[in-house]
Amino acid sequence: MKKDFTLIELLVVIAIIAILAGLIMPALGHAQATARATECVNNKKQVMTVLRMYGNDHASMIPYMIDVAGTMRPYSWILAGKGEDSYAKEMVSRKVLFCNTLNKKELNDGATNAFGMLDVDFGNTTSGWYETNKATVGRFVAKDGARATTGKSVAYVLEKMKSPSDMILLGDSFFVDNSDQDDAFWTFNPDGGKPKFNHADSEGANDTRITTIHRGNTTVAYADGRAESIAGASLKATSLKVSKIYDDNFKPKDL
Repeated sequence: MKKDFTLIELLVVIAIIAILAGLIMPALGHAQATARATECVNNKKQVMTVLRMYGNDHASMIPYMIDVAGTMRPYSWILAGKGEDSYAKEMVSRKVLFCNTLNKKELNDGATNAFGMLDVDFGNTTSGWYETNKATVGRFVAKDGARATTGKSVAYVLEKMKSPSDMILLGDSFFVDNSDQDDAFWTFNPDGGKPKFNHADSEGANDTRITTIHRGNTTVAYADGRAESIAGASLKATSLKVSKIYDDNFKPKDL
């Protein structure tokens, strides 16, 4: 004769399923996070490869920002082929230009929510990051106008970097504006300052920093084309000497 489950037996089965789910779900979450970090590393490597190819055709210079008809456009806008002018020729898929964990949206029209490129605060002629560190990292910034003027294109000269294998150019970056709105952002400052955009503060923007969004790690690409996922604490030991970041909860953190 067929015997039905008793209430106690049913509760035991449910409890076992709940325990197994509790054991499996964290492992699945970790696997998914690892997969996203790996994809992010691959994306940055692809973008850095394209930038280096661009440099090969432009006297070793890669774009940081460019003046297009009076509007400053970021490197990501150039690579994504935004707009209709002669500068906007798509060189890389727009889907690989932003962190898949930090930014789950499409690349916006200005391509400003791409992952970040190093901001050297070049317009600060006395105490900016570049002025403080150029003897160590090399005089690699090229600009088409006076040092302290706005509205000028800026490029980085790869062959003038002293340690390209240790020079982080791309990273997961984030900012909070004056209205407490936050988002991925296309540039980062190693010292955690405001993005200067050629000596002028970005309107409404507070500190823009690398973020350790990938479970305490961040994914980066170096000037030599290499890309990897590294712990936030390791950023201080690179050529950038990163001193301020956002942690994986987007809280400011000093290294």
